[in-house]
Amino acid sequence: MSKLKKASGLEIVCVRCHYKQPIEAGLADADGKMLAGLFARHSRDLSAAILRYFFLFKPLQSELSNARAYKIALELEEMINANSVSYKLKTAATIEQDWISGLEKMRANPPTDLPLTSHMYLIKIVLGNAQKRAESEALQARDQLDREQRARETALRAGGAVEPTGASPRYEPTVADRQAAAAAFARLQAEFGT
Repeated sequence: MSKLKKASGLEIVCVRCHYKQPIEAGLADADGKMLAGLFARHSRDLSAAILRYFFLFKPLQSELSNARAYKIALELEEMINANSVSYKLKTAATIEQDWISGLEKMRANPPTDLPLTSHMYLIKIVLGNAQKRAESEALQARDQLDREQRARETALRAGGAVEPTGASPRYEPTVADRQAAAAAFARLQAEFGT
């Protein structure tokens, strides 16, 4: 332990029991290193939510091993990277925030049958989050279209010309374009004798 302490001089302190240990001690085994690498691939908010989620898998009479934590994190990463979630014939597209929110809800209101053995409860929560977000986005898009339609109608009533939203600007040919078109037309007339 003293060799590890001398390596960086940086210690981590448990917030519950105040035990101090060198930060390298958490990375001493391969699973700890892989777990740290996995967290480095994700946002700080997602990594923190996953760390708090581990508590729900902690065995009653012992601690959660780095190997088990890494396996849980890998399973989560696979589901998060799929960008969708399915449960009982329902599927929804997901974003990272759906997962962060689901992980936080689970930690705030854990199920009574701990420790967890699967992610099914989380999947149900994330599916609900994703569906609510999709409904909200669809409602916002519909409201935006309604506002744009009202603006077009108001402009038309006022006698203005309004281009449809999202339409490309009207093409105005340049002088060179007009000259090229005139030359092409003249060649066609000469060729066909009209």
